[in-house]
Amino acid sequence: MYIFKDSNRFYHWTADEKGGPIDFVMKYGNITYPEAVAQLLGERYEPYIQTVVPYEKEEKGPLIIPDKAENFKRTYWYLISIRGIEPEIVSVLMNEKKVYQEAQYGNCVFVGYDESGIPKYCSMRGTYTDKAFKMDAVNSDKSYPFVIGGKSDMVFVCESPIDAMSHATFAKLYGHDWRQDNRISLGCTWDGALERYLQWHPEIKK
Repeated sequence: MYIFKDSNRFYHWTADEKGGPIDFVMKYGNITYPEAVAQLLGERYEPYIQTVVPYEKEEKGPLIIPDKAENFKRTYWYLISIRGIEPEIVSVLMNEKKVYQEAQYGNCVFVGYDESGIPKYCSMRGTYTDKAFKMDAVNSDKSYPFVIGGKSDMVFVCESPIDAMSHATFAKLYGHDWRQDNRISLGCTWDGALERYLQWHPEIKK
C-alpha cells in the first residue's frame, strides 16, 4: 500500500483499491461514512434517532346550531324564487327538520343527522342575493351527510344541500318520483359522508 503525502490519498496495489482519507477509514476501520467523518474530525458520532409522535385525532365538541326563526318565509322564498327549488321539496325537508331559517340573519340552515336523529352536520347559506355567504356551524362534522331519503338502491351524490335539492327538482319536473332515489350532499369534495351513508345503507348498489 502506498499513501500519497501531497494528497492524502492511498493506493493498495494488491487489492487494487484506492481513495481518500474517508474511504481509508471506512475500509480499514469497518465503519460507516458518518462515523468515518466524525473520527477524522476527532468527534464522537451520535446516530440520529427520529422520534415519531403518535397522531391523535382532535375530538370535536358538541355541534352548535343556529336558533330557528319564528317563521321560515325568507328561506322558503329564497329556495323557491331564487334557487328554483320545487315548493313541495322545500316543504318536505322543512317538515323533516333538515332545512330551516336562522333567527338572527335569516340564513338558510341545512342539517345532517346521525342514525339516532342527533344533528351532526350543519351548514348555512345567505339569502341576500347581493351578499354571498356560506359557513358551517361550530363543530359541524362533514362525515355526516345531508340526506334526501329515497326507496331505491341508488344514491345520487352532490356537493351541497342546494345541489341535492336541485337534482330532486329536475327529477320532479321530468315527471319522475323525486322520493324514489336517495340523494346526499357531502358539503365538500371529500367522500367521508358517502362512506358513512353506505355503512348505514348496505342495500345501496348504485
